Amino acid sequence: MSILSKIYISLPKRAEIVFYDVRYPHLFKNLKLSYVSILRPNEKFNIIFLLYALKYPYQLLKNNLGEVYLLSVLKTIKPRYFITTSDLDYRVFKLSQRFKEIKFILIQDSYRIKSTYKKHKLKSSDILIKYSPLINFNFTNTELVSKPLKYNFIKNIEEIELTFNFIFISQFRPRDTLTTIQKKILNQGLTPSGKGFYHAEDKLLTYLSEKYFKGKNKLYYKSSFRSTKPQKLSEVNYLNEEEVFFQKYNFQKFNISNNQILFGEHDLISLIIDSTMIFDLLFYGKKVLVYDYRAIFLEQESNPHLNLLKKEFPFIFLEKSLNDFHEKYSYLKNISLTDYQKDISKYFNTPQINLNNILK
Repeated sequence: MSILSKIYISLPKRAEIVFYDVRYPHLFKNLKLSYVSILRPNEKFNIIFLLYALKYPYQLLKNNLGEVYLLSVLKTIKPRYFITTSDLDYRVFKLSQRFKEIKFILIQDSYRIKSTYKKHKLKSSDILIKYSPLINFNFTNTELVSKPLKYNFIKNIEEIELTFNFIFISQFRPRDTLTTIQKKILNQGLTPSGKGFYHAEDKLLTYLSEKYFKGKNKLYYKSSFRSTKPQKLSEVNYLNEEEVFFQKYNFQKFNISNNQILFGEHDLISLIIDSTMIFDLLFYGKKVLVYDYRAIFLEQESNPHLNLLKKEFPFIFLEKSLNDFHEKYSYLKNISLTDYQKDISKYFNTPQINLNNILK
């Protein structure tokens, strides 16, 4: 994309809220205060703010253009609140310290660990809306836990008839994407195991197909492809590649959306290797069984993000040997959804925050 294609013109207006890189437009609905929405500087530049940024030649030399662009946005609009789901954009932390009169509200878009934010801090008057009740980040005085705000818009879910009680949640990646993931891991100084990205899937799916169920049950997976229908040849190839992968283990694809899993009236057990969806399922009281041994993390087999969760809810985590599969699968299969939700109440009973209650 050329620099010219990133530029647009829109006259700025005063507003009480600046939404920065908020990927869920439903968050804007029913707000009592005026707002404007700003894209990330690497996606689109409003030339008005870009020109305003030229007023700060010293900052332009000292900082990157994106940071000065956001500075000019706040100087021009003069909001009372700055809200973003880009909790890993460290420019936001710098701006928080600069604009004492603006309250910054950082919404986590996924589960995080303390070291995620390094030494970055918000002001003491700012707010963090976090993804887990099990961890405190201590970079601002107010930390609120909420059910994921990205699902605020969910209302009428098309119910789907299920003839089975568990489904494997695929995290399959096409070859080109997988190469990128592995390169990123190496660039971060991490050491993937020599067993390959899918070694945990291979062990788990082989065990289920050949040892536990032994062909007595039809086995299903949910595709990692998020759209309802592929639009491009590359997407068709992706789905075909994924289907071939699962055919090795006699797993068939079942068309079901994340929303149907999270909000449908069912007793389905979701079997997952490692995903943010683990937390989403707990928040919405759905059954989940986790086999977290992807082995792409430095000097440990388990995802460090999940260690706290494992201590809190050991009954949903499988041992690497899978010797406890029958016990934990049977527990989830036989327990009522109501009793299960009591067992995970620390997540299930978490309310969903209404932004209007914060924006006063």
